Amino acid sequence: MKKFSVFLCTTLLVFGAVGIANATPIAYFDVNPSPTLINIETIFDASASYDDDPSRTLVSWEWDVDDDGEFDDASGEFTSWIFPVAGVFSIGLKVTNDLGSSGTTTGEVIVEAAPVPEPATMLLLGSGLIFLAAFRRKFRRS
Repeated sequence: MKKFSVFLCTTLLVFGAVGIANATPIAYFDVNPSPTLINIETIFDASASYDDDPSRTLVSWEWDVDDDGEFDDASGEFTSWIFPVAGVFSIGLKVTNDLGSSGTTTGEVIVEAAPVPEPATMLLLGSGLIFLAAFRRKFRRS
């Protein structure tokens, strides 16, 4: 009877292991700030990426920031990038689990030019500086 129970357990373990599918991980990322400005560090956060199988672990995060289809611009769960020009940019993320299965996603990042101060703001700033210069000059004479 012992031979049968050992055989049955071994068979169940083998068939159970063969039946496990390597599910595709789910890639997801956030961008901060969004929208962003030119020449400002933009943070990409892929910590919300996951694998449907709780026994699997994500082992790599690869980024395509220059939209060439290659995930070779940055790596890691968190990364950053500085955009030198304004525009809408396509960003790709590929995550891979410990069995080698990969999932990808893409998103858009809006990069805006830095705001230009309004003329009224410049006028107030300029008149304030003139006042300070005149006050300092008067203060030195006395």
